This record gives sequence, structure tokens and C-alpha cells, in this order.
Amino acid sequence: MADHLSRINMMNQTSGINDDFPDAQLFAVQAQGWYFDIKNFIKTGLYPEKASVVQKKRLLIKSRPYTFIKDKLYRQGKDDRFRKCLEEEEVREVLHFAHEGTGGGHLPGHIMSQRILDAGLWWPTLFKDADEWGKACDICQRCGPKSTKQRHNPLIISAS
Repeated sequence: MADHLSRINMMNQTSGINDDFPDAQLFAVQAQGWYFDIKNFIKTGLYPEKASVVQKKRLLIKSRPYTFIKDKLYRQGKDDRFRKCLEEEEVREVLHFAHEGTGGGHLPGHIMSQRILDAGLWWPTLFKDADEWGKACDICQRCGPKSTKQRHNPLIISAS
């Protein structure tokens, strides 16, 4: 606004203020998320604009296990259970609760991800995120399970 006002004195009366901002889209936020194309395809049956034939086939196959139940997106697993699809903003809280919260116990990633699946939740990077969360836990790194390997002690000489 101040920029426009400062240019008014320098302009002649016949020309207007140029309101075009060529970089306006540069800062636009893309709030699409993991399931954007799948949600739109399931709700409307339409493919994304400028999608190639291969991309359309991929989306058709990718969207098969998904369904809406009471306006929430669910994914049917290989065990035929429906699991609620979480958005990226919800993942951190679920991982924290599953690892350190009341439902946790500082378990390793593969056990934690199985518990999350058993709770009826899912997201595309579940296994990778759970594994990374367990490896990044300071308490687990300091007080983790001791190695079960027998260590060679050079001071003990076997009597053979």
C-alpha cells in the first residue's frame, strides 16, 4: 500500500497504478498433502489436469484400496482392515504417543509401527517414520538394550 502511495506523486494523471505482481505465485502455499489426487479422484472421478495416460492408470491402481467413511479417508490393508489415513500434521503426535506416551514404552520402530497399524491408523511413510523416530530417541540411544554378542576379552585365555 505504501509503495502505491509513493508512486502516485511521480505518475501523471492518465496512467494508473500497475497492480500486477509477477512473483505473487512464488509464495503461494501448496496445501495438497499426501492424498490430494486420490481424494479428488475418489470424490469426483476426474483425473488431474495435464495427467498422462500412464499417470492416470497409476492413479486408478493407487486409489483402489482407499475409501471414504463419514467424510474421512480410509485405506484397506492386506488384512482387509480399514485404517484411517492421517495427514502430515498428525503424524508427529501419533509417533510421540506410540513411542514415549502412555501407549508406548520406547519400543523399536518395527514394533511401534505394528502397534500403530493395530490401532487402525496409516500414512504412506509409516514404517520409515517409526524407524527414524526410534533411532532418534535420546533415551533409547543411552539406555537401549545391551548387545547379545559375546565380546572377546583378551585377558581371558582359554584352556585348551
